[in-house]
Amino acid sequence: MPTSCPGESLTTTVIANSWQEPNFVEGPTAESPAVTNCEVLGFNPTLSVEPVVEASTAATELPAGVGVDVRIPQEEGLERLNLLATSDLKEAVVTLPVGMTVSPSAATGLGVCTDGPEPHRPGGEIALMSAETVECPASSKVGSVEVVTPLLKEHLKGSVYLAQQGNLAGDGSNPFGSLFALYLVAEDSGALIKLAGKVELNESTGQLTARFGENPKTGFFLPQLPFSELKMRIFGGPHAPLVTPPSCGTFTTTSRFTPWDGNAPSEPDGSFTIASGCNGGGFAPTFTAGTANNQAGRFSSFSTTFSRNDGEQDLGGITVNTPPGLLGMLSKVTLCGETQANEGTCGAASEIGETMAVVGPGSEPYVVKGGHVYLTGSYNGHPFGLSIVVPTIAGPFTFTGEHGGPGKEVVRASIAVNRKTGALTITSNPLPSILEGVPLDIRTVNVNINREGFTFNPTNCEPLAVTGTITSTHGASSAVSSHFEAANCGTLPFKPSFSASTQGNGRINGKGASLIVKVAQKTGEANIRSVHLSLPKKLPARLTTLQKACTEATFAKNPALCPAASIVGTAVAHTPVLPVPLEGPGYFVSHGGAKFPELIFVLQGDGVTIELAGETSINSKKGVTSSTFNTVPDAPITAFEARLPEQANSALATTTDKGLCAKKTLPMPTTITGQNGAQVTQTTQIAVTGCPKKHKTAKGKGKKAAASSHRRAR
Repeated sequence: MPTSCPGESLTTTVIANSWQEPNFVEGPTAESPAVTNCEVLGFNPTLSVEPVVEASTAATELPAGVGVDVRIPQEEGLERLNLLATSDLKEAVVTLPVGMTVSPSAATGLGVCTDGPEPHRPGGEIALMSAETVECPASSKVGSVEVVTPLLKEHLKGSVYLAQQGNLAGDGSNPFGSLFALYLVAEDSGALIKLAGKVELNESTGQLTARFGENPKTGFFLPQLPFSELKMRIFGGPHAPLVTPPSCGTFTTTSRFTPWDGNAPSEPDGSFTIASGCNGGGFAPTFTAGTANNQAGRFSSFSTTFSRNDGEQDLGGITVNTPPGLLGMLSKVTLCGETQANEGTCGAASEIGETMAVVGPGSEPYVVKGGHVYLTGSYNGHPFGLSIVVPTIAGPFTFTGEHGGPGKEVVRASIAVNRKTGALTITSNPLPSILEGVPLDIRTVNVNINREGFTFNPTNCEPLAVTGTITSTHGASSAVSSHFEAANCGTLPFKPSFSASTQGNGRINGKGASLIVKVAQKTGEANIRSVHLSLPKKLPARLTTLQKACTEATFAKNPALCPAASIVGTAVAHTPVLPVPLEGPGYFVSHGGAKFPELIFVLQGDGVTIELAGETSINSKKGVTSSTFNTVPDAPITAFEARLPEQANSALATTTDKGLCAKKTLPMPTTITGQNGAQVTQTTQIAVTGCPKKHKTAKGKGKKAAASSHRRAR
């Protein structure tokens, strides 16, 4: 008899046909009394769960299957002893312990089984609603099953298949509409059982719950068939669908088995112990970075790779500091807009590279290729940013990213520019760690900036380094460094042109003296590292202006807060790196008694700010003012012009009240040093401009007239 008591009579129906009328016709029905006394039935299931791994013993964070053994004792000889049967199982819910999660490594070569609509279509389907043979592909088989039942002499044996993802367009998705589901198929002696089970994931922890019970498509629960044992084994191996917990200890699987008799569910549990691989989860990531071609000044792709080992804390984020001079041609790229950058919909005009990730535990993790890197505008308070779009398609499954939507995850990063050296600092947002309940277990990340004609090497061949800090999801951090050194800097030409001029048509009159300096270079040359100037005696620093210099603290806080009297000039620099020139004011900045005030130009353009600092020194005995710009960024500058005008707070004075027109030029010893060590030493003749033209004297005219008259007389 059934083990459920719905309170209704049992109906037996006969359907028959005749030789003359072969169509089946529903015949008579018979009513039997309702089943009663379900409350007295017994139901005492037990549960055993053990991880299935390749190794001899289970260790932490290994790809794993799982062995599940459910036993429901059945009474023997019911008809002889007049005993009651054990209640049949209506619904089974099994929850694995926290930490035992889906393994991304399983995606390699993985297939799924579909459930097509009726009538059954051949090819890769289970056909849940029919008695047809199962045709699930071998790649979707993830385990085996064996059922012992008192109804049959032989055991029912079969397989466990992974179902197609739900909520997808078209036919074949699993009946629960869930990300994961299982199909259990067992048969023998002409009996065929097909069951669908939903797999639920906790989206925060990844904890797994398998639920075999009501099928939404049919409304049916598990069939009322007795069994004494069900053994299900999910395969282990490097592509096993699960991963063991990340720490050692005893782990308990819980369950809820609901009987058909209407009595309270039974909740047996089963535990297993992991005592191997208990390393405490350290964090010692590896890091490499560099250009494919290290020829100084040449364009080359730039690649960064960082990794962690199994058993270590998960990767959380990274900050990368590039060496000075390793830059990109921002002027050649269309910056992606903020909305598109966040949604992962930037266009090809903004793409500068590609990315690849390796995820999952064990010796054969899953490789995620096809990611894209896009250059964006201002992000997180810095002039530029990155939108890194990574596909979230693993094998037959499409995941919805936390940022980006179905099939992709977007990781943003900011790009800061060092105000003194021009070096870049790229800081990523936190890396994704779990998607729809599947921990990503990121092992390796590679970002390759490979847009043609974008990234180029420094022109300085000193040993440098790409440095950074890698953080874990648990708050640990590790400082990393990768050697970087450009080559063949000595082969680069270095022939900058340098000129200067000053207004010479006035006296002091409270406005001091002026100076205009111009520098130009051709593309392909070594960049300038430093410039040293020794001003002529007739153009000394103006002490009254030096006394009005902006304080170091105020300048560091914000140059805009400096007093107007400390602004002594302007400068503009043209670079192919940016679409606009860098330009801005020059300030005298004091350092207390530490040294003479510096002349610092604050150049801005396209969100970038560069501080070009020149140290001032005055030789009181010789009366010579020198200025040295020691830290010029290693960046190509095609033209540079600095103007120190005549004004009430001029940077320079003149030692003569008669102006500078008496001399056509003023000598200024100049030394320009390249980033490759080459030097150009010259005496720059400061041209004196604005002087009145000389007129011919009357005396001279008289002599010429007399000579002409004399010639005529002769």
